[in-house]
Amino acid sequence: MAEDLFVAWSDYHRTIERLAGLVYDSDWRFDHVVAIGRSGLHIGDLLSRLYRVPLSVLQARSGDGRVSLSELATLDGPPGGRVLLVDDLVRSGATLASACRKLEPQCAELRTAALWVREGAAFRPHYYVAELADGCRLHRPAEPYDLSNIEEVARRRRADG
Repeated sequence: MAEDLFVAWSDYHRTIERLAGLVYDSDWRFDHVVAIGRSGLHIGDLLSRLYRVPLSVLQARSGDGRVSLSELATLDGPPGGRVLLVDDLVRSGATLASACRKLEPQCAELRTAALWVREGAAFRPHYYVAELADGCRLHRPAEPYDLSNIEEVARRRRADG
C-alpha cells in the first residue's frame, strides 16, 4: 500500500532551507535561479532571496510522456552565468531534463535542485533533500487550493466575518 506524505507549510520551508544548505555546503555559487512553475516557484523565490540573485521562471506542463516548456520569463535578461534550476519534485526526471536541454546553451554552468526525488527517477538533480518511495503520494501545503475555488474561499471569508 502506498504511503501518503503530508507536508505542512512549516515543514515545506524547513525542507527548502535544508536544500539551500546543501547547495551552500557544496561551495558551488550561482548567480541566477530558474524555477520550474508552478511547483518550483516558492522554492525559487526563497532561494533567490537567500542568495540575493535574480529569479526567472520556466513554466512546464507534462503528460502522456511529453513535456511542454514556456519561454523563460525574466526581468534581468537571460541567465548566462552559473544557474541553479529548481523544482519541488522529480518524478521521472523528464521535466527537469527537458528544462536543462533548453537552458544549457545559454548558461556557463547549470545545476539542478529539488526537494524530493522519486525512487527510480531517470534524471537525478545535483542537489535534493530526500528520496520518496515509488508510490508515495506527496501532498504539498498548497494542495487545498488545488481542491478549492474562489467561491469557496469567498464563502469562508464571509462566514469568518
